[in-house]
Amino acid sequence: MTVSAQCFELFNNNNEPIGFIAYINQPSNHKFYGKYAVKRITRLVILPDYQGIGLGTRLLDFMGGYLKEKGHMCSINTTAKNLIFALSRSKKWSMRSYSKNTKPARFEDSTKTARLEVARIGVRKASFMFK
Repeated sequence: MTVSAQCFELFNNNNEPIGFIAYINQPSNHKFYGKYAVKRITRLVILPDYQGIGLGTRLLDFMGGYLKEKGHMCSINTTAKNLIFALSRSKKWSMRSYSKNTKPARFEDSTKTARLEVARIGVRKASFMFK
């Protein structure tokens, strides 16, 4: 299986990278000329000194618009509280799902001799689509 990802970087006035965003094809029933029409944002990173001033949501809006222009739909899944809050207030994004994990996630180790539990109870997860 080949995974093809696209990435865009964000730079400050001194031409130093301060963030980036990446997306991949998301398996979907929606087809576009034989390729998947839904692109899922997999990474959104803004350096700590630049967080909280709207750069992440602007980068998401840019990516959503860019992909829409190309005839694709754009989605993002997140557990980041600030991002959930910002996107739920945005007119450009619509929330598709919202849940709160009430049970720990279970994973098997590579030897399949033990089950590991990850304490991520209470973590909220949201899914958004660009309009």
